[in-house]
Amino acid sequence: MLTLSLPTEDPAGLSVAAWRRIQAGLVTTSAAGAPRTGVLAAASPLLVTGTSDTAMTYRIGQFVGTSSRDGVGVELTANDGSDTVGTDAAPTANSRIDVIWFRSRFPSLTDTEQTTPYFGVTRGVPNANPQKPTNVPAGAEELATAVVTSTDLTTQTVVITNTFRWTAMAGGVVPLRSQAEMTAWTPANGAKAFRLDLGVEFTRVSGAWVPSSNLGVVTDGNVIAGVWDSQKPLRRVFLAGSPQVNSDSVTTLTFPGGAFSKFVLTARPTLTSAGVAKQVVVSGTELDRIQLQILNGSGGSLPSGTAVPLTLEVIGG
Repeated sequence: MLTLSLPTEDPAGLSVAAWRRIQAGLVTTSAAGAPRTGVLAAASPLLVTGTSDTAMTYRIGQFVGTSSRDGVGVELTANDGSDTVGTDAAPTANSRIDVIWFRSRFPSLTDTEQTTPYFGVTRGVPNANPQKPTNVPAGAEELATAVVTSTDLTTQTVVITNTFRWTAMAGGVVPLRSQAEMTAWTPANGAKAFRLDLGVEFTRVSGAWVPSSNLGVVTDGNVIAGVWDSQKPLRRVFLAGSPQVNSDSVTTLTFPGGAFSKFVLTARPTLTSAGVAKQVVVSGTELDRIQLQILNGSGGSLPSGTAVPLTLEVIGG
């Protein structure tokens, strides 16, 4: 049945459960309608960091996050400044894994008279091959993991990995760190995501992720337009060297054999040392090579034979 509206003039007001369900409509969801909990994209990617505190604390930066205590609706909470949460001293031997999280509390969900959100740390068992603990409280939203070794006196030397899940408001673009995160995120068609590791935006089309850009060519001569061949993962190729320009101030770099069989999506050349070369422009791409025009500070050509130190990142499939 319908919940009360928000706002409502009903004397009893809106229940927490109804409020949570209404707020779920503000957050991006999976194709099945499950809200994607996590951290909104305005937060720093290094949300959790170590401190010099010998009492062993983790520092947590500002963010706005969503969590779901009941698995249906969502609650929103914000860390409005830098905060810390403590953990145990380092193990006397071997290592352990800490999981740092935040959690909202509601008396209606067995949080006895507790109503304030809080940060917490779930500590794993020290071991030569430590495992991530699985006994994180229900409804807690993971922010980071940390490997604490027996030699760590503060968390400044602890290896911290920010593992929080990026999310977005409904209709927003969800940042994703990797192919694995993109594969795991299955929203409805039309949803958008941005691969942070590739610098490429994707759109959900017919139950698959496809690059939003129409750059590149494929072997059958068709320009990419909404179809990404069998959802094959993108490939990223790095080239480095000092190629020489020809009389047109152009150099051609060849990709490793078989690197790209369908398309070249983006290419990012970077000059790696100071010199006469000041500008580099992609002037053409094929599946096995790329042409770069390299110019001086005035936009003019370089002398034929000039060697230009550079790196090149190419993304395709």
